[in-house]
Amino acid sequence: MNNKILFDWLSFTMKNIIPENMIELLKLDDIDWTVVERNAHGFKRKYYFDGINIHFDNPAFEGVWVEMSGQGCRAYDEFSSLDWLDLFEIILCKEISCNLTRLDVAYDDTDGILNLDKIYDDVYHQNYVSRCNSWEVHASNKGKTVYIGSMKSDLMFRVYDKASERNRTDEGHWIRFEIQLRDARAVDFVRKLAENSIGELFNGVLNNYLRFVVPNPKDSNNRRWKTQKWWTRFTEDAAKISLWTPCDTEYNLMKVEKHVYKQCGNGIHTLMQIKGNEQFYKDLIKNKPAIVSEKYQSLLAEYGKRADVP
Repeated sequence: MNNKILFDWLSFTMKNIIPENMIELLKLDDIDWTVVERNAHGFKRKYYFDGINIHFDNPAFEGVWVEMSGQGCRAYDEFSSLDWLDLFEIILCKEISCNLTRLDVAYDDTDGILNLDKIYDDVYHQNYVSRCNSWEVHASNKGKTVYIGSMKSDLMFRVYDKASERNRTDEGHWIRFEIQLRDARAVDFVRKLAENSIGELFNGVLNNYLRFVVPNPKDSNNRRWKTQKWWTRFTEDAAKISLWTPCDTEYNLMKVEKHVYKQCGNGIHTLMQIKGNEQFYKDLIKNKPAIVSEKYQSLLAEYGKRADVP
């Protein structure tokens, strides 16, 4: 796994649209959604799939609220044919009444650039300069977590041990450095993506709002303290990531089977019972998308055609 920058949370509202049309807009209409009865911020129901929530049925709001957790963002990577830049262009379109409320951008360090123990100690001892006034540090059986800024503010930094959180410490070093953006800050970041790389923007936010420094007891003004070497290395490495790429989860036969059997299994089985296996296969060949994505072509090349159907 290489160092990378990815989107790890997305939340926005859109007026004058029904949830079914939002599903189609997100290019996620070929998966099986679950309708959940749950009241959240006035929305009484939602469509749910693997961390992606499309809230609807709010008497005070004619539209939907889309919320993707980190897991939902990875599911969006895997199942939607609409890339992030196109989605952001839709969100920012003036003709569409849309409101971007939260965007999390995360840097995953697997090369050992970030030392969480040192970051934890530096924040605790105030060896940093930031426009954010508040800070917190926490330690638990899931590892250490550092917060710079408030959860309710429009900008916050979060650093934590992703390997410990996922119980994957045997796989080596994995520290996540997140920027949480809300409202106007999130909109500004997305707008600048049209002209800048994700790495340049990530690095720009870091250098504008945060800097870790070397304590100098002879100078009471910490803004004059020298920048720590690891921080310079980190921000330069982030800037070098010029293109955002999806999480490098291996797409294998097991994933295809999980998607087909778990998400579409009942529908496929029903059609096979109604039409018969041979007619179902003919209809499948006729109606499936004409373009086969690279991930499926790679699987076919790897495994080969093992059976004649029908």
